[in-house]
Amino acid sequence: MAGFDGVLDAAGLGQAVLAVVRDEAAYAGLWPGSEPVSERGIRVEALSVQSDGALHTGECWDPGKRTKPATRAQAIAALRQQASACTKCRPDTALGIEI
Repeated sequence: MAGFDGVLDAAGLGQAVLAVVRDEAAYAGLWPGSEPVSERGIRVEALSVQSDGALHTGECWDPGKRTKPATRAQAIAALRQQASACTKCRPDTALGIEI
């Protein structure tokens, strides 16, 4: 990974993650509802992340630069939760889903 000395996935650490945060600093988690309880004046917040890109098939000729693989079940769930489908490769049609 260029540009990083290390990456820590703190999602599963719970309250223990605050041990590495300075007093009166801030901690932002990515799991709303599972953020640790504030201590030592640390401001604790949770962010919600949602993709702004469309879903593509693996054979799409125009998938963009930042794509990641998904299982069939993940793709179906995303489409059912109103994710947009690429208008070129039509993953919704390939999966048999009407949106």
